Amino acid sequence: MSARTLAALDRLTEAGVPFAMVTGRTIRLLAEVLDQTGAHGPVVCANGAVVYDPAADEILTASPLQPGIVADVIGRLRAELPDVVFAVAIEHGRGMLSEATWPSIAEDIEHRVVNPPELLAAPAVKLLASVPDGVPDEFLDRCVSLVDGAAQVTSSSKRSALVEISAIGVSKASGLAWIAEHHGVAPADVVAYGDMINDVPMFGWAGQGVAVANAHPALLAVAR
Repeated sequence: MSARTLAALDRLTEAGVPFAMVTGRTIRLLAEVLDQTGAHGPVVCANGAVVYDPAADEILTASPLQPGIVADVIGRLRAELPDVVFAVAIEHGRGMLSEATWPSIAEDIEHRVVNPPELLAAPAVKLLASVPDGVPDEFLDRCVSLVDGAAQVTSSSKRSALVEISAIGVSKASGLAWIAEHHGVAPADVVAYGDMINDVPMFGWAGQGVAVANAHPALLAVAR
């Protein structure tokens, strides 16, 4: 994080302006960010599936995918995309299980390899699906079509054919709306910043959506 960004966060705190980080990351991947920023407020994790208080290390609310839905979605995708592989974020995003062929996004992201049926054993705050050598936007569109009505599909990856799947109605917008309601802040008074497709619902909800210059075209199209 740049010194400019950290100084801006400090000024928000000093001015009493409520602030929340809203991310596709799960709790287990927040440490490298929070080590730099400190806890400036609640964090919306896993694209809205979890709202987390890092200062108290407390889950404020969670909306996971139930095992039956995970099984349904995996079945739909596997039937049409034979090369697809899966992983799930469990324990409110503190743990991750994957199939043996799951591609590591980074060497430092550890996950426990399990047999496919074990992916369905517990509620998942996020189901991840990937295909090797796929085209990111084409894979996203295909998954959206196949999963329609069963779950919410989005992506935060420009380089990999990787999608992130949540329960119906769960998005960065729903997580941020939960925080805003608890602060008594109306959507019209919220400014949201983003760069990827998983920010599109949040931009539709917030009064002001601000996209960074190199944001995904789908987000630039809805930024105000």
